[in-house]
Amino acid sequence: KPNNLKGIVIGLGVVCTNQCSGAFSILNYSTAILEKSEGFQLDISTSTIVLGLLQILGTYSATLTVDRFGRKIVLLISASGTAVGLLTAGVFDYLTYKFEFLKEYSWVLILSLASVIYLANMGVCTVCYVVLVEIIPIKVRAVATSLCLLISSSLSFTQLKVFPILLESIGFYGLMWTFGTLMM
Repeated sequence: KPNNLKGIVIGLGVVCTNQCSGAFSILNYSTAILEKSEGFQLDISTSTIVLGLLQILGTYSATLTVDRFGRKIVLLISASGTAVGLLTAGVFDYLTYKFEFLKEYSWVLILSLASVIYLANMGVCTVCYVVLVEIIPIKVRAVATSLCLLISSSLSFTQLKVFPILLESIGFYGLMWTFGTLMM
């Protein structure tokens, strides 16, 4: 039925948005990302731990903000904020290759990544699963949700396998620009 198909398509869109945030890959490869960033002056292990804590805080914030503002607003703020953070990280990384003096401001990179992790987990990475279950009609919910989660897991697996290859070939800034563009 058209209603079933509409719910499935919206569910797939929401799940794909989750994967396009790049938050999962950034968290998994945060140590490698920070090591490759020239001039990074902060302790890499500490920065990675901070990113993990921000993931927890973002998820907790989702529980507080969804009831107050609604799912749609939280998802829009999360997606747009994540896109800005990704694009900022990409621009900063690109500019550090061009202008040596910017390497002194390595905190901009960690702040951008921190905002991506926090904002993505505040909405895009958490609320999407609630929306997925609510949007799909009950008659096809089991099969459609399984399909959406299968596609989400496949995208996640592919992303984690391809991330290091792309990090080497197009650079960190290229990856961040790609994720940022996909989030818009």
